[in-house]
Amino acid sequence: MRPMSLFFTIVLLACISLPLSAAEKKPAASGDQVIAGVALAPTPKGWQTAPPKNKMRAAQWIIPPAEGSGAAGEVVIFYFGPGQGGGAKDNIERWKRRMTAADGSPVAGEVSQRDVAGMKVTELIAFGTYASGMPMPGFKPQQLPNYGLVGVVLEGAEGNLFIRMTGPKGLVEAQIPTFQKWIDAMKKAS
Repeated sequence: MRPMSLFFTIVLLACISLPLSAAEKKPAASGDQVIAGVALAPTPKGWQTAPPKNKMRAAQWIIPPAEGSGAAGEVVIFYFGPGQGGGAKDNIERWKRRMTAADGSPVAGEVSQRDVAGMKVTELIAFGTYASGMPMPGFKPQQLPNYGLVGVVLEGAEGNLFIRMTGPKGLVEAQIPTFQKWIDAMKKAS
């Protein structure tokens, strides 16, 4: 194994084995979930709460296919701890690299910023072929054409939340208003 591949493997294994402490992920008094000092908005109608696929994921939801056909969408929140996971600009650029046009060229996407309850939110909306899976040396991501990605970096007091919605283009396009309304209803936990 090459030294750099070994390094990435060790980093991945370390991240997967790190549990979130009770202070980082806990239910709020109202039954809503709190992650890193951010009180999540109630789960939108139609989304299904799912157990996170790995310990890098703080929370996860499935969006059923439109009209029962096609692939489902997914919403995931990643939280790595205070000062961990990089900043908004780096993550937006990383998400952009996971989306390509039919000819293989990069997709620019649409980037915007807004304030949500005193927290800075940077959002990317992009459509194209999505490279799904862990981007690591030795692992080739699955190429999913005609997909959408909406990535949000929410800068909370206890660290950044990285929130990503992916799925077939039509499903993601239809869910953008719901997703944005959900993000905009998040608050600082008291």
